[in-house]
Amino acid sequence: MAKIRIWRSNVADLPQEWMGPTADKPADGTDYPAGTTYEDTDTGKEYKYDGAVWQPKEAGATGVTMPTGGSGKLGWLSGIYDRLSKVVLAAGNAVIGKVGLQVAGADVSAANPVPTTLTGSLANTHTTATITTASGTALAANANRKYALLVNNSDTVMYIKIGVAAVANQGIRLNANGGSYEMLIGQNLDIRAINAVHAGSGNKVLLVSEGV
Repeated sequence: MAKIRIWRSNVADLPQEWMGPTADKPADGTDYPAGTTYEDTDTGKEYKYDGAVWQPKEAGATGVTMPTGGSGKLGWLSGIYDRLSKVVLAAGNAVIGKVGLQVAGADVSAANPVPTTLTGSLANTHTTATITTASGTALAANANRKYALLVNNSDTVMYIKIGVAAVANQGIRLNANGGSYEMLIGQNLDIRAINAVHAGSGNKVLLVSEGV
C-alpha cells in the first residue's frame, strides 16, 4: 500500500493523506482545481492536475526535448539543454565574450602576438653598425625578429633606445669594450627599430646579431 499525498492549491491547510494501492490516484475529471498536485511515496512520482487530466510533473518543461539518457525529475535540465542547443554563433565570431588579453599594454593581435617558446633553430644574421654622436639606426624594425644581441665593440660608452631616437646619457647604456643588450622572446623582445648614439668623438662599432 502506498501513501499518497494531495496538495489542494486552493486550500491553505495541511496536505491530505490516505493509504491506497500504488496504482490508485485521483481520477481525471475530478473536482480538484487546476494546480493540485499529488505524490506517490512508493515511486516518488508527482502529478499535477491541469483542470482535466493529471500530468506527470516532470513534463513541466513545456516545448523542450529531453536529451538522450535524461529521465525522471531531471526534466528541468532538458529545458536548459534545449535552449543552449539552439545557440548559434555567427560565422567568424565563434567566441563568447572578450578575453581582453594584452601583451606589453596592447591588445593581442597579429602585430602583437602572445610570446611563445621557440623550438628548433633561428636564421641568424651578424652585422656591424657605425655609431656616431648623432642618433642612427643600429638595427631596423623587423616584424619577424625573434632574437637580437647588440655588443659595444668600441672604447666609448654607447646609449640605445627602441622605437625612438637615441640620446646620449639616456636610455639603455652599453659600456665600452663589450657592454651588451640582448632581446629574448617571451621576455623583452621588441620588433621596433633600435637606435644608438655615443658622446665621444669619431665613429664607433656596434656588433649586431638578429635571429628570425
